[in-house]
Amino acid sequence: MPVQTCLESEQKQLFEEIEEDVLGCIHCGLCQAFCQSFRALGSEASSPRGRVHLIRAASEGRVDLGNQGFEHFWLCTLCNRCELACPIGLKMADLVRKVRNIYGDRLPEGLRATVAAHLDTGNNMSVTKEDYLDTLEWMEEELQAELDDPTFRIPLDVKGARYLHTFNPKEPRFYPLLIQYAANIYRAAGESWTVSSEAWDVTNYALYDGNDERATEIARRLFDRARELGVEAVVASECGHGYYAMRWGAEKWLGKENVLPVRSVVEVMADYITSGRIQVDPSVHAGALHTYHDPCHLGRKGGIFDEPRQIIQACVPNFVELADNRESSWCCGGGGGALAMTELTPKRRLTAEMKAEQIRQSGAEIVITACHNCHDQLEDIKKVYGLTYKLKNLSEIVSKALVQPSAETA
Repeated sequence: MPVQTCLESEQKQLFEEIEEDVLGCIHCGLCQAFCQSFRALGSEASSPRGRVHLIRAASEGRVDLGNQGFEHFWLCTLCNRCELACPIGLKMADLVRKVRNIYGDRLPEGLRATVAAHLDTGNNMSVTKEDYLDTLEWMEEELQAELDDPTFRIPLDVKGARYLHTFNPKEPRFYPLLIQYAANIYRAAGESWTVSSEAWDVTNYALYDGNDERATEIARRLFDRARELGVEAVVASECGHGYYAMRWGAEKWLGKENVLPVRSVVEVMADYITSGRIQVDPSVHAGALHTYHDPCHLGRKGGIFDEPRQIIQACVPNFVELADNRESSWCCGGGGGALAMTELTPKRRLTAEMKAEQIRQSGAEIVITACHNCHDQLEDIKKVYGLTYKLKNLSEIVSKALVQPSAETA
């Protein structure tokens, strides 16, 4: 079937699925003040209302989504901030995902390649098993030396553990110290945990391309492995969309009966601190002013607001909130797959100006976040907007503040 005909057929099916939502939009425009892509770019079509207009026009044959409006549906970061303003509760991120799905494989190349890599190699950065296992061994040796404990091991493929800890591929590829930090924290807590030699990638970029079939396959592999190991729960490393896709998406894609409980490592660390399972010394982080960026998928869409602040309160003496935080936090600008879409880089950076300015106004020297996507975007925009802050993950904050248990209790 020709692409044009296919798209016309898909557009008709799409409108039948979302007709009630689209027709429910009262075109009030309240969403525009809450949408950073609209505020940055100024185009009606880049606003939630404008996207609804495009869908409506396509359903009436006035617009061909194959040639018009393509960019506007990929500029949306799926952050859900517009839902704070919508009087009818329109689920814009869900609508945008459905529109993205009609393009099939006509995706922005970077996003297409990222999803394909995950399906082909088991992780979205094509990290080989040899490299992954070598990195685990390297971090194990580093922690042995740091703790002066040659018996320490990062548990691999241990059956019956309480937690299966999963990684973002950026950790073994670019940020291996985050593996060490997680292992250090689990050790101090005396946790029963394991990592897996297979299906260890927490990410699911099919959440962004809108294709539920691909999203289902990626999620299935991870939960199949978790059941093989007989763990009680799966822990997502500091990856906002990975946590959201496992915690909420997998239930939809696989069915509740086929998933295990999912926790963010942020929740786990907060539990350890508030329950007294680990002790921390905040003086380690004294001096510098810290702030925290709420990742959209972890916070506004995942409901994890208090736990990061419980960690920060215990570990960081000098902290300031950004002007807009928690539910009202502005997206970093790199969500929705934007970082993988190099063709949108100039506009991605423009949409991040509001976040950059709020960080500047906060006076913070260190920005903490709990998402690799946000970390990379905030690293990029600080250069664009002439900022000098340093970035840290929550696991680094906790691990460096740990008061190590005695040999008898470790």
